[in-house]
Amino acid sequence: MQTWKDIWNRKTLQLGEGKEDEFTRFCQLKKANGFDVAVSDEQEYYQYFYDNFLRLYETLLSITNNDIQSVFEVGCGSGVNLMMFGNRGIRELGGIDYSQSLVDVCRKFSGGGGILWRSRYR
Repeated sequence: MQTWKDIWNRKTLQLGEGKEDEFTRFCQLKKANGFDVAVSDEQEYYQYFYDNFLRLYETLLSITNNDIQSVFEVGCGSGVNLMMFGNRGIRELGGIDYSQSLVDVCRKFSGGGGILWRSRYR
C-alpha cells in the first residue's frame, strides 16, 4: 500500500517554455499541487483560487503599508504562491515542502533566480 508521502513524492509537472500568461501558469502549478480533481468547470475552479490569492495580496499590502519585502512559505509545493509574489516584484522568496518532487518543480520553474530554498524535513 502506498502512503501519502509516496504519492506526493512522485508529483511532478512538465512545464512549457514559460510563455504562458500568469493565470495559465497558475493553473498548471495548482494542478501539480494536487488541485487536479475532476470538476465541471475547470476555469471557474481555478479562477476562485486565483482571485483568493489576489485578495490575500491586497490584504497583505494594506497591513504592511505596501512594503512586502520577503515571503517564506511553509508547504510551498510547486511554488505557485511564490510565483505570484515574485510576479508582483517581491524578490526575496523561499519555501519548504515535504515533497521533494514538488520542491524540484518549484526550483525548475523559478530558474533559481532570487529564490532561496530550504531543504525539506524528513
